[in-house]
Amino acid sequence: MDITDFSFENGLPDPDELTRAWLPEIEKAASAHVAESKLQIFFIAALRVGAKSRGLANFNLKEVIELSGYSKSTFFRIFEGHTAFMYEAYLLTAKLSFKVFEKHLVTRERSLEDLARFTTEMFYGANCTVPSEFTQLLWEEHGGLHSEFHPHLVELPPILLRYLRNNGPTQHLNISEAELLGVIQTLDWDMLNARIDPSKTFPSVEQYDRLRKMFYGMLVASAI
Repeated sequence: MDITDFSFENGLPDPDELTRAWLPEIEKAASAHVAESKLQIFFIAALRVGAKSRGLANFNLKEVIELSGYSKSTFFRIFEGHTAFMYEAYLLTAKLSFKVFEKHLVTRERSLEDLARFTTEMFYGANCTVPSEFTQLLWEEHGGLHSEFHPHLVELPPILLRYLRNNGPTQHLNISEAELLGVIQTLDWDMLNARIDPSKTFPSVEQYDRLRKMFYGMLVASAI
């Protein structure tokens, strides 16, 4: 299945199928946008091991290093340690998901409702491919301020703004990059908070639907 074939409107997609669909997309984006070859190779190795393990207990750094074809000493010359590497890979995955999103976004014109649905589907799906226990560990090590833990979010508003200005049904919207960033950070924090808090449920159809409606409401408000 293609990543655009998944929907959260009537139920949660199978997480393994979702991961299998996203993995080649992220790998292609890494090949196109990650200049440092060793970083790219370690990153892709981590993606493949992570997709197979689907959990922290089964994620084996030794297997990542072996799959990369480089030595353990090379790994530790590039990265400070295990969690530092995981965090860097986590951020890079998120950044590359924006590239994947843009590639599929620009394929056609979209109404306000379709844009809100498509954007929420894509980013909720991308978040679902990362086991919550990974996110919880990284938050414990690197968390504090949301904007510092997820600095990549600033790269999404320019992508959306370019599309809004070139997409016929949305050219009339009056929204700034700063306003878009504020909404994106709000939606992202809602997801992140559910992922790092064991008492909350992630993913859920209810949360997806709430986020979709919030994003759609922002788009409609900017048209007034």
